[in-house]
Amino acid sequence: MIKFLKKHIFLLCAFLVLDIVLVFIGIVSTNFEITLPGGLTSISSVIQVEGSKEMSGSINSIYVMSETKVTYIKKWIADYSPSCEIYDLTPSLDTFDLSREEQIKSGSISKDQSLEGSLICAYNEASKHNPNISLAYKFKGYIVYYKMNNCELQIGDIIIEANGVNSSDEGFSKELTKFYQYDSNGKITENKVKGITYKVIRNGGVIDVTFKNDISSNNKNWFYLYQKYDLNALESSPRYQIGRIFTYGPSAGLLQALCIYSEVTGIDITNGKKICGTGTIDVKGNVGEIGGISQKVITALRNNCDVFLCPEANYEEGYKTYIKQKNHEKMKFIMVSTFDDAIKALGGM
Repeated sequence: MIKFLKKHIFLLCAFLVLDIVLVFIGIVSTNFEITLPGGLTSISSVIQVEGSKEMSGSINSIYVMSETKVTYIKKWIADYSPSCEIYDLTPSLDTFDLSREEQIKSGSISKDQSLEGSLICAYNEASKHNPNISLAYKFKGYIVYYKMNNCELQIGDIIIEANGVNSSDEGFSKELTKFYQYDSNGKITENKVKGITYKVIRNGGVIDVTFKNDISSNNKNWFYLYQKYDLNALESSPRYQIGRIFTYGPSAGLLQALCIYSEVTGIDITNGKKICGTGTIDVKGNVGEIGGISQKVITALRNNCDVFLCPEANYEEGYKTYIKQKNHEKMKFIMVSTFDDAIKALGGM
């Protein structure tokens, strides 16, 4: 036995090193996230409108699968997979260092905002065809859904007053921008005045939050906001009911709005086709950019969708993926920038 070990010591060491390497790449995590194609969610199973008729086709949102801090072997496999997207999670100066609980809360807020925007947009558009259609809602304030780690605000805070100007006042939004500069996504990019005081709803109570520092990368005091609305399903006409939702994020907004619009008007906009796509939606009907467009295009084709509605901001990347796929011509790939664009596109099929 000893002679055997001496004779084959190099080979045994090589196997030992190989075992260690395999264990390492299979267990140790990297600082990368991968996104893969997912599946479809029927919108009619998410939102049900009273008295609506079954559509001849279907309207579907698309979800993708993501995994953060993947192992080295998964990262290596993703490197050679054309359907995977890889993101570097290396911390930067602008890192949003959220806890797991905060991430879940942020996702839930994004989901709620998506539903609110979809309902308001769809009912408002539908009321143009039928004045008896109405949605009972009112503006509540601005809700914090993402923040830098040193920010005085917390995720879930609803800003209802800014330096004495209430959210019910006409000049509330203007008062916010008087102190801060926002970009198109609601991110504060520049501090104009030091010491602004917000009145916010937090954990069921109302408190004052005063910003003591300037907003800068060093202070990590940035945050993102959504408009927050109170909706009343029972006082709306027709009434609606929201079912269980198993995905997070706002990217289903456009498809949700289209489904609600079809159900409340009674107009079957599917024309017997399997409609899918992606895109955020705001109360004015603007369609916004999303992530994971390539994986969503691949998912749609794998699920034999007839039409894919793509936000204008994602069109270039999405179309490049679309034309590379086998039998892509079986699915129409349509760019939209507004809710009205989507309605016209579906009506012209």
